[in-house]
Amino acid sequence: MPTIRRASTRSPATRKAAAKPPGQRKVTSRAAPKRALNAKSLRLAGVGSEAVARATGRAWDEWLKALDRAGAKAMPHKEIALLLSRKFDVPDWWSQMVTVGYEQARGLRAVNQRADGFAATMSRTVGATLERLFAAWSDPKQRSIWLPGAPLEVRRANSGKSLRMRWTQGGSNVEV
Repeated sequence: MPTIRRASTRSPATRKAAAKPPGQRKVTSRAAPKRALNAKSLRLAGVGSEAVARATGRAWDEWLKALDRAGAKAMPHKEIALLLSRKFDVPDWWSQMVTVGYEQARGLRAVNQRADGFAATMSRTVGATLERLFAAWSDPKQRSIWLPGAPLEVRRANSGKSLRMRWTQGGSNVEV
């Protein structure tokens, strides 16, 4: 039976480079600008490198190096945030943001992970007045009409503005 050869989709130069051992592969001139672009456009914790640099004086790649040198990989979240605040004079909100970004970059925290677990968020526009919508969540009788048997326990209510509840089966928090 004859052997069928498939045509390669790679160019001859790419095939030749791929055949060489990793230490002998030549980096093309296109790769260096791409790496520089990646460092500049790096996004961690949902924040771009340029925004972090404007607010803190350092871009993400610089923060990753500085925190590695400071031993942050072995520190808990709170200690990293305090280090950023005290040693590097980073404002409190940005200390938290840089800490979360660092933890995500180093595999210490997943995206959407919080200290107490994971968070999921949903937003919905509803054709109702705020009063009616708030009552649909806060009044157990109204809530049971559209969410029958929901094991919710209201922990805190800011009338007409927000509710903090606990899903009693499993202990999840619900914020409205």
